[in-house]
Amino acid sequence: MTYDSLLGPWQSYSGRELIEILESDMNLIGNVPSSPGVYMWKLHPGAGDLSYSRPSEIINRLNKITTASQGRIEGINNHSLRSEVAIAGNGLRSKETLLTEMVHNKETAKWMIFMLESLSVHLPSMYVGQSSNLANRLAEHLRGSSDFSSRLTSEGAYAFDDLNVYILEMENSSKEMREALEHVLSIVTIAGFSRRVG
Repeated sequence: MTYDSLLGPWQSYSGRELIEILESDMNLIGNVPSSPGVYMWKLHPGAGDLSYSRPSEIINRLNKITTASQGRIEGINNHSLRSEVAIAGNGLRSKETLLTEMVHNKETAKWMIFMLESLSVHLPSMYVGQSSNLANRLAEHLRGSSDFSSRLTSEGAYAFDDLNVYILEMENSSKEMREALEHVLSIVTIAGFSRRVG
């Protein structure tokens, strides 16, 4: 078996494609593996129909991805009080003028879109999960029947068409094996919307 040099054994699907499949077929079986495995939802910075001929849309997308929350981290301070911190940036700020000039150049705008399209694999996860049937579990998320879909909706900045999902099939794996890997992935990829780490 050969692997893509960036994805390794992972398979990637855009949230937008999966939504379209669900709307036409009513399930993902046959399009996404129904085997057991783990998965990670990640922001897809280039999601949408960005075009070099519409530079303001590129700037709007850059503003969105640099300000919207990619998760929340809950913690307890030294006085035993619960607190929650959003994983988000503070926008383009002083860089917006330069970036606007950049995307008004056709070649630079094309490069920017390409860069955004390829960025997802390098971002932290928003959510990590495991399932005995990946196709069914991803369909639950997309239909709004999961804790992650509720949290994503309550944040309001992103929808599933703004995300990619990365899946790793784990044939003949036990639930305990998948939960152990889910635990590791949740920690090392940040997983800002995962409530339970493994």
